[in-house]
Amino acid sequence: MYYRTSYNIPSNEIIAPVEMQRARTLMERTQMLEDLLLKHLNPEAYYEIKRHVGQRRRCRKNRLKAIIDTVRALPETQHLTFVAEYRPKHFFSIYRKMQRTGKSLEQIQDLLGLRFICSDRDACYALSRILQDRWTPVQERFKDYISHPKKNGYQSIHLTLIAECGRPIEVQIRSFAMHIVAETGSAAHGAYKETEARDGIVQPRVRNITGRPL
Repeated sequence: MYYRTSYNIPSNEIIAPVEMQRARTLMERTQMLEDLLLKHLNPEAYYEIKRHVGQRRRCRKNRLKAIIDTVRALPETQHLTFVAEYRPKHFFSIYRKMQRTGKSLEQIQDLLGLRFICSDRDACYALSRILQDRWTPVQERFKDYISHPKKNGYQSIHLTLIAECGRPIEVQIRSFAMHIVAETGSAAHGAYKETEARDGIVQPRVRNITGRPL
């Protein structure tokens, strides 16, 4: 589920609403399927994550909403056109990160993330600079996939900010066109295949259950 706050968009300007809704619907369905697989393949991990996330989600949402309100109020952002979304990570994404990093649930801080969808490439870089001036960035977590796209065509700026509470906040910044490609185009399909190849966990088990690979 994505929670969207739109602002700094002129009332007579409609930016790809149908395509963005399709992208969001596709991603939500994919995440629901992944969570369902985790629930049946590893119910113990599923319910542990569900209980842990449920206890803290409201607090994290309020924190992200406060950051969005701060960004909206900054004088430097008044000339930019963008949409902001804050989203809880779905359960399988959290499980996958635990497997990849070897961390426990208590050690994973970024259970919620921010995404800013800007009007164009220049606005993405402008907003990135503004955010890094306003909050403390984690330099080693900065990734510029706009200037250096992934092989599957994915483009976005990834950065991690340290909020006032001292907690890290994951942020993605991309243009509307980049967002549509990431969620519905080759980048979305490629990201899923990359996950299969890297994790080597879900695909074999799914094949055993269904009798054929998905």
